[in-house]
Amino acid sequence: MRPWHPLWRLALQQPDLVVEHAAAYAALAADDGAAALSTLGRRLAWQLAGGLCLAVAATLAGVSVLLWAALPAWPAGWPWAAVIVPLLPLVGGVLALNRPNHASPAFARLRAQTGLDRATLREFRIDGERS
Repeated sequence: MRPWHPLWRLALQQPDLVVEHAAAYAALAADDGAAALSTLGRRLAWQLAGGLCLAVAATLAGVSVLLWAALPAWPAGWPWAAVIVPLLPLVGGVLALNRPNHASPAFARLRAQTGLDRATLREFRIDGERS
């Protein structure tokens, strides 16, 4: 008869350790999930702001073209406004949409912890086969 795996023995002899480990995994998953959700929310907010800025820029550019077509001659000192006014939200929109993303990969800490646990499990498996 094959002996019990050391991990099963540990789970049967000290179930509180297994419960504590599972609770730590749940807390780590919750923390990583909250961080990923926060990052996603910030990214969506920047994209929404960039899209709105581009929509405002397009509207102001359309108004400038309509004024240019409708007015026989620009009043003195006003032609620059037809270019600068739509250009400001355009620059803001481009900057908001091209904002660099410095966030760490989602659930990186959870992946690292599962990797450590798998390595420990392999070590237990090797040690369990030897004894």
